[in-house]
Amino acid sequence: MTVTTSGYPVPSIGATGLPAGFSLTDNGNGTATISGTPTASEIGTNTVDLSAVNVAGSATQDLSLSIGQLPR
Repeated sequence: MTVTTSGYPVPSIGATGLPAGFSLTDNGNGTATISGTPTASEIGTNTVDLSAVNVAGSATQDLSLSIGQLPR
């Protein structure tokens, strides 16, 4: 999943509350990639707090990440 921000200078992107097995990579260009493999204990809806920060200030937004039944 790709997260996109805007602003100048380009903001740094971070996240808290990612489910186990997931990570966020800040691509350094105003986008970030959330990727990973969930664990069975993460099935359901998870709230992730996204943040974008630069010298002009910061912004936050919640992201609902739904994880369905894992394949067998």
